[in-house]
Amino acid sequence: MVEEVVEEDPEGGEEEDGWMEVGKRNRSVVTRTIKSTESPISRIFGGKFRTSLRVPGAKESAIVEDWRSLRLDIQPDTIHTIQDALSHISAPQTINLSSSSSASNNAASSSSASSSSAAAATVPREGSQQLLIEALPPVLVIHLKRFEYNKDVGGVVKVGKEVRFGPELVVGTDVLSVKGRSMAGAGGGGTKGVKYKLFGVIYHHGISASGGHYTLDVLHPERYPPSTPTNGAKSTLGQNPREGWIRIDDELVSDVRPEDVFGFGGGAGEQGGFFEDGATGNMRCAYLLFYRRVR
Repeated sequence: MVEEVVEEDPEGGEEEDGWMEVGKRNRSVVTRTIKSTESPISRIFGGKFRTSLRVPGAKESAIVEDWRSLRLDIQPDTIHTIQDALSHISAPQTINLSSSSSASNNAASSSSASSSSAAAATVPREGSQQLLIEALPPVLVIHLKRFEYNKDVGGVVKVGKEVRFGPELVVGTDVLSVKGRSMAGAGGGGTKGVKYKLFGVIYHHGISASGGHYTLDVLHPERYPPSTPTNGAKSTLGQNPREGWIRIDDELVSDVRPEDVFGFGGGAGEQGGFFEDGATGNMRCAYLLFYRRVR
């Protein structure tokens, strides 16, 4: 990926390391944009993040950068659904910074030779950093972070946690920047967010990060699916009458009900494609989710 770093001052004046934007309450914000080369892939799957840094006594700064898939951390105990994971990425974080200041008291007691260059002292400071979504793509790919390095094991392990999801996803305004809310039509205090419809799920099977097997559930537009679950109850997750979910497992392709993808009844009963075989310990976990934008 070729990246272009835009570092310009439209006023041609004070700030040389970023665009000067006017933010809330007419406060200026230094914004640095990292652009990747535009392509058909970026136009379909590309979104943007905006990471803002606020430090007391300094101008707010921000970095805007592109992404192709939305990587979500699922480790925290508070995360049980895709919505939880989305909200987690936008939570402000406190970061420790350091700055140099002149230690004049040390310089005054030193010799005249050393007094010409005052000793620098590191002054710890705290700042607040927040990541928000600046732009969303027509096709959203959510990548659940299923694999992580474990220092106790000394290697990469699989995170076999259940993360629930349903047939639709609304990216709320709480994770969108001001520009993101405007592009989503949620400006002026609106709260509707951006709506997506799920059309594909890639699963990882197995307990090991170094092996396993992948399968795919995909929403076929012309499948004429079976509409009655095995328990005789009517499906509550009806799709377009002509749509149907199919499962692809190597060369085997079979029909599956929406209930097999989301869990019976949806809502609080969503299972997020998680399955564990108690006899074999085999875990099937949703790994990549594919959504198309509908609003």
